[in-house]
Amino acid sequence: MDALGAVQGGRLITVLGGVARPLQTASELAVCFAPGPIVVGPTVPHLFAAGRSARAAMSGLVAARGWPEAPRPVLADDLLPERVLTGDPGQIDNPYVDSQSNGLAVAADRFRGQKIAAHIVMTRGERSELAEIAVEPAAVRIGTPALLTK
Repeated sequence: MDALGAVQGGRLITVLGGVARPLQTASELAVCFAPGPIVVGPTVPHLFAAGRSARAAMSGLVAARGWPEAPRPVLADDLLPERVLTGDPGQIDNPYVDSQSNGLAVAADRFRGQKIAAHIVMTRGERSELAEIAVEPAAVRIGTPALLTK
């Protein structure tokens, strides 16, 4: 196992490599962490993609407050509904889930039947004219900037 650790504010951030069972390994390392949630990001294929796992774990750490009884450690993906409710855009538009398994769908399903919650299914989305302009690819212009030609 390869490990890289650093203290960031009041958090201990650990990146593990060569681990076959990350949740079990995190359980074994839990004694190295202070009390509170431990969130394990998803396994990624190489160090270059470690940022994706770290973002999921950090988002999960924020969302873990919404599930005080969560196991310690907990997988970031087990916190999908909480991550959506805390505003994690990576879980709202996650390309690896579909309309039935995304965090928003899971959160809506968990709240179904509760007196303090409501869910609206939109059959059509619409963007403003300004939003449409903002998402259009910018025109590429190659040449000398005007300020340099004078």
